[in-house]
Amino acid sequence: MLHQKRRFLRSLVKWRTSLLPRGGRVNAIAPGEIDTEILSPGTAEMVNRDVPLRRLGNPLEVAHTIYFLSTESSSYINGAEIHINGGQHV
Repeated sequence: MLHQKRRFLRSLVKWRTSLLPRGGRVNAIAPGEIDTEILSPGTAEMVNRDVPLRRLGNPLEVAHTIYFLSTESSSYINGAEIHINGGQHV
């Protein structure tokens, strides 16, 4: 199910990008295992086994990425899907 959601998100970003007038930007954030209350039991073991950085991400790391994408510093980034997952899907 998660894979289908990510594939849909990627398609939506590509479709929306093609419809934007010049100068508009659409990007997507694809977070991995982030340290929140909704983590499933056993997530820590999976992270230690499958995530190269061997830790959960934190919400502030996601927020910083979203902030960056909203600034002029990212003005040439368009149609991107940014993975925040500690290298889990490299």
